[in-house]
This record gives sequence, C-alpha cells and structure tokens, in this order.
Amino acid sequence: MKAVTVVAAALVFFSAASMQGQSKENNSYFSDPSVYRNANIPTALKAFESCLAMENAGVQESAMAQLAMLKMVLPAVDAGAITRRLEEMSTSAPSPSTRFKAYIVSQVYSNPELFANERGTRYNDSDELFNALAARLQSSLLSYSGH
Repeated sequence: MKAVTVVAAALVFFSAASMQGQSKENNSYFSDPSVYRNANIPTALKAFESCLAMENAGVQESAMAQLAMLKMVLPAVDAGAITRRLEEMSTSAPSPSTRFKAYIVSQVYSNPELFANERGTRYNDSDELFNALAARLQSSLLSYSGH
C-alpha cells in the first residue's frame, strides 16, 4: 500500500510539473492558461492516464480536474484514450463522487464548446471547477428543448 501511495504521489507531482513548469510564484490550484498551452501535452496526458489508473480516488479526481482545465484551455487536444477511460469510470468507479466527476469531465472532452463560458474563469480549487462545470451541464441539459 505504501508503494502505491509513493507511486501515486510521484505521478501527481510529475503531471503537475509537466503542466506548471518551474513557476514558483504561482500558488493557485490551476496553472495560468499559457502554461497549459506550452506544456508537453503527450507527456502530461500519459501522466494523467497513469493517475486515472490508480485506485486512489483523490489522485483520480485531481487528475480529472487538471484534464478538464487542459481541455478547456486547449479544446482541440486529442485525448481519445482518456475520454474512453473517463466514460468507463463514470459508470464503474467505486465512489459516487469519482463517477460523477468522471462523467462531468467526459462531457468536457466530448463537448468542449458547451463549456466555453467556463474557459476564462480562474478557479481556486477543483471543487470550484467541478461545481461550475456541473452547473453548466445541468443548465444545458435542463434547457434543451429537443429541437
């Protein structure tokens, strides 16, 4: 169990480092959008995939928040394997919270244009981001008239 925790911590650190670079003055949960644009996307996606494969819900949910932000900053990023994994997690993750967050992020990957208004917002933590995305999704689904 200790080895899994160490590996998970290393993967989260690696993925965060891939996204944030060497900036020491940025203390927010999410990086500035320019950092996402300049990140090594294939390396970051591999790290996030590894985080999603972990059994620790906290690691998975942290990776999901970063993946949502990445897709909102870079809507054209191709992450087919991650989208499929998120869809799978939305029905099979042990925790209802993880299932719900996986569903939300899978929708961000499937319909990035739906979340255009959330793109430019600065979020203090993952809960703020997930709440905003869930509100947008709920608003969109409830206002859809079927025409």
